[in-house]
Amino acid sequence: MAAHLVIGLATPLLATEAADRLAVESAIRSLNRIPRPENVFAADAYSELGNLPAVRPKSVQMFAAQMSGETPRVRISHEVWGEAEIVYPAPSYQIFVTNPEIVCGAVHFFTANVALAEGSWKYDSRVIPLLFLMRKEGDVLKIASLRILNKSP
Repeated sequence: MAAHLVIGLATPLLATEAADRLAVESAIRSLNRIPRPENVFAADAYSELGNLPAVRPKSVQMFAAQMSGETPRVRISHEVWGEAEIVYPAPSYQIFVTNPEIVCGAVHFFTANVALAEGSWKYDSRVIPLLFLMRKEGDVLKIASLRILNKSP
């Protein structure tokens, strides 16, 4: 009986933590949007986002000698960083566009209102580790601090 009572009380806490974890991941992924949303940072936030390398989207083109009469297809990723692929009927061109991406890693909650999240900035083969301090403002988790852990790419 006591075990059922403890599990029954813990279930809403686990559901809240799971929802908060998704909110943290969503806030970090939103940094990949262009233009970047302003409401993702806390009012007094510290951010080293501007210190990340400024890179241009990279496109890689592969070419084959002959073109067929078919029309090309465009596939656009549903991810927030918006990768696109143009596929010409084989054999022909394929173009891949790669943008830098900020991803979320492990999330650790210290209290119901404060979390620490690991993340990284990825582009091509370069990875720069990031650290996010998340804080609740009202009912919304926002980035209170974004630090670059290793500035050498």
